[in-house]
Amino acid sequence: MSTLLHLCLASMSSLVVAIPQEVSPESGARALLERLEAAHAEVDVFVSPLTYRKEYGLEGDFETRIGEVSVKGEGPRREMMLVFDRIIDVSGHGTDQAEFHLFQQGWWTELDPRRKNFIRRQIVAPGSSDDPFELGKGPLPLPFKQDADEVMRRFKVSLGTVPDEPLFRSIKEAEVLHLVPRPGTPASEDHESIDLLYDRETLLPIGMRFTHRNGDRTTAWLRKPSGRAEDDPSDGRIEQFNQLIARARTEPGWRIESRPLPPAAVAPSRDDAD
Repeated sequence: MSTLLHLCLASMSSLVVAIPQEVSPESGARALLERLEAAHAEVDVFVSPLTYRKEYGLEGDFETRIGEVSVKGEGPRREMMLVFDRIIDVSGHGTDQAEFHLFQQGWWTELDPRRKNFIRRQIVAPGSSDDPFELGKGPLPLPFKQDADEVMRRFKVSLGTVPDEPLFRSIKEAEVLHLVPRPGTPASEDHESIDLLYDRETLLPIGMRFTHRNGDRTTAWLRKPSGRAEDDPSDGRIEQFNQLIARARTEPGWRIESRPLPPAAVAPSRDDAD
């Protein structure tokens, strides 16, 4: 063997070629979910102005609502207030009005001063560990403080891209998760898919899109999210809300309803009774 050939073979044998390992879509999504869970654990209170759009597939209509959402705590102890100050219909006509939604101590309260409606619904039984804001559940699923293992158990999760939606046109970059409910889960009954958008620096939620099986689509743009460590996340909205409740209970013409869970749903189990 010539000296030159020997040297070439020796040099080639000393090279270590690094073959990049493929990262599966699921493992990449899990890594992002774990980053989100860790980042959100540091936030006591989440607040953001909100633009909310509901599109009705069969009718071809849509409605846009503008307001603010605030969330405090996590799991069944979460408290949430959602206030809409302006509602815009498909014709572009806007109505300035305050419409309140509050979840506290297991009860979901809706208060509409313009229609004089005051409705309370119990959606979580006392002592229950159920979280009404898990993704795919409850009156308003929240992409905030979600357990990574639980999300992976109930959804097929992959990394996504910013959906082509009117509310998302100003969002150029985001961390995006695309969720498809696993068969047999509660979310699979109503949802075809869920897309969640997060700010790349803060990892706070900035958008969500729910594609429903009946053809409807719900989109929310969280326009300026912030995390706080304050006791009252509502910026005085709670006081305004309580004043309206007092009005509803004293002024004539209000429709007041209270809908507790059926007795079987709130009765303690045998283990609890023991």
